[in-house]
Amino acid sequence: MATRRQFIGTMSALAVAMATRNLVAQAEKSGASVAHTPPDFKVPKGACDCHVHVIGPQDRFPMAPERLYTPDYAPVEDLVAISRLLHLDRVVIVTPSPYGTDNRSTLYAIQRLEKRARGIAVVPENVKHSELEELHRQGIRGVRLNIETGGTNDSKALIDLLTKSAENRGPLKWHVQIYTNLAMISALRDVIPTLPVPVVFDHFGRLEAKKGLQQPGFLCCSTC
Repeated sequence: MATRRQFIGTMSALAVAMATRNLVAQAEKSGASVAHTPPDFKVPKGACDCHVHVIGPQDRFPMAPERLYTPDYAPVEDLVAISRLLHLDRVVIVTPSPYGTDNRSTLYAIQRLEKRARGIAVVPENVKHSELEELHRQGIRGVRLNIETGGTNDSKALIDLLTKSAENRGPLKWHVQIYTNLAMISALRDVIPTLPVPVVFDHFGRLEAKKGLQQPGFLCCSTC
């Protein structure tokens, strides 16, 4: 006879499967594009896509007028279908720069995916702690500082911004995520260990694999 915990676990898994099936069906119906290259190895249980953006729909989540580029439509239905194809159980959804500090598209996607998703928000410098707490309640677990898209290379400004962000996000046990380049990351090497929160560099810190180890700002151990 199944225990109460087993029964609840089975029903929860069934609910997730049904929700996923419904979203996939919506994706297929809407003509959303889905990758068709499944992995040729066994993906570990609990595997997570640690950085993905959800874009649109434009009429519901309009982009910032001052954006520097306009990305393609990438709805949550696409994300669900691709995650299913790649056997990914979890996902971290990051608010992209074309939305500015409007996190509604990210929050909507988290709501649709429920416990499978968490998010990284972009917030204004003067954001209130009560607003951060509300974002936390909706699944946000970090804040993103997008330095690269705007072309900022002032290391002092980044250090000041990072320090302030880390102090304000510490009580929530969030992390601070930075999109910048290797030179700027190198300038942070003595600051990061002093911060009260973890720091994540997304997009591999703009590291270019084709250039190998000989890249300004890229530090490697002597055994490499």
